[in-house]
Amino acid sequence: MAFNTEGSRQLYERTVGVLIEASSSSSRGPANFGKYPIFMERGRGSRIYDVDGNEYIDWMMAFGALPLGHAHPEVVEAITGAAATGAHFATATPVELEVAEMLQLMVRNAERVRFANTGTEAVMAAIRLARGVTGRPKI
Repeated sequence: MAFNTEGSRQLYERTVGVLIEASSSSSRGPANFGKYPIFMERGRGSRIYDVDGNEYIDWMMAFGALPLGHAHPEVVEAITGAAATGAHFATATPVELEVAEMLQLMVRNAERVRFANTGTEAVMAAIRLARGVTGRPKI
């Protein structure tokens, strides 16, 4: 089955002059697509749709970041509510405490919780903790 991907081709031609390797990530760079990447426009559940209206099964689910799928109604409702009241204060919030307490209930041996913004930040914190506990400079 051949898909019409003319819209993706046109977007790719524009992208070449703006983004290095026509992508904002090496994992989506030229080594990982044929003549041009397919540009996705929306998703619902386990399906994603490109700018030309073609439907695909999303096997990657954002590399595991979308266990509930795209645009899950409860997630959309929570995001909408947070956007209406303010979503990021860079201060302590009741939600932070509530989520930490839920994690402790799910992970019985979690004495304390530390949130991180990225995997890199989480690993850095784990290395610092290991150094502090062991007293060794190298892990």
